[in-house]
Amino acid sequence: FFGVSNTVRTYDTEASEEEADKLAEFLSTLGPSELALIVSRGQWYRHVTHSLAEQLVTCGASKALLDHLDDANHGFESLQNYRLAHAGVCSTDIPDRDATTSIFYTTPSYLGLDTIGSGTTTAPSVFFDVTDSSEQLTLEVDPNIWFTSPIGKEQVFSYSAALTPNVTSFTPDISSTAGGAKVVISGEGFGTSPNVTIAGYVCAYQSSDIGSYRGKSLCEWGTDEDFGVDCTGLGASDTEITCLTNPIDIEDRPILEASLHVQVDGMGYASNSDLFTYADRWSAVTTWGYEDPPQQGDSVAIGETDVVLYNMNSPALHLLVIQGTLIFLDELDLELNASYIMVKGNEDGSRLAKLQVGTEANPFQHRATITLEGNRRILEI
Repeated sequence: FFGVSNTVRTYDTEASEEEADKLAEFLSTLGPSELALIVSRGQWYRHVTHSLAEQLVTCGASKALLDHLDDANHGFESLQNYRLAHAGVCSTDIPDRDATTSIFYTTPSYLGLDTIGSGTTTAPSVFFDVTDSSEQLTLEVDPNIWFTSPIGKEQVFSYSAALTPNVTSFTPDISSTAGGAKVVISGEGFGTSPNVTIAGYVCAYQSSDIGSYRGKSLCEWGTDEDFGVDCTGLGASDTEITCLTNPIDIEDRPILEASLHVQVDGMGYASNSDLFTYADRWSAVTTWGYEDPPQQGDSVAIGETDVVLYNMNSPALHLLVIQGTLIFLDELDLELNASYIMVKGNEDGSRLAKLQVGTEANPFQHRATITLEGNRRILEI
């Protein structure tokens, strides 16, 4: 989130502390003649670092930013509904600004101080608790307070969430690590040439952006039901994008709960809080090196970097070792039978293995049956 003059830059402080530090470094380079307009979106608070919070305060933002840093000295997990809108000069070479009053409001227009969600501040920023992270937050401030050369009073800057592109939904929310999933993204304000990424990988709606798997373009795999790719109907409009996921490099796996970003030129990122997962389906031959899925009595190992979506009833296995992640697909009743099942992360806790049948937030809505088969003389592991 950042704008200065006619230049717009976006920093994904939701994704990493590295992005937060990049924003802090950039703000520190601004001179006394540059006005920074800074606005937050989505889960911007997740990876705010101490250096960024200090730099924002230098730019005139509320010192409450520093007060609310989590114990780990980064992030504001306890402030999930807080929004930041700020206008300021980040240079230390300017004199103290003149006293002024800025107004902020969450209604379509300013309705006065008696309106819930409206108020005034003597700082050129607002760090405000809204009831919904997607709620509009507007800040109006007079830029004349920073500069000796007057700026016309009619040029009052304002930020409105209503002007931000918005993702309302996308489906599916899972793709194979080999890519090839056709994702339909619905929303508004996408323009005609947005940049779509999932976990940093391009979701392609133009042929030039479609990647390759095992030396062949995804679209050259045909339309076979087991391992083909449907490349028809790709494109982008102001309200809908249909794109194709690209293969994921093995060093970047696993990718769970990744962000889907739609970047629009001149408008920044579209707001979106839903997450995406790259997982290989148990039923797919691509998951097993183009061999059939495991058969009766097989031993199966899910590696540390693997995320497998259990989407069929497998014949009874001998041994199932999970060092990565196995997720039950919540679209049908499922059974998993084996003589041994071992879920094994690192002893020091640095890497967790997972057998997931629903979550606390999204309980499994079908029947899941896990059966350990054997007899009293079966050997223990």
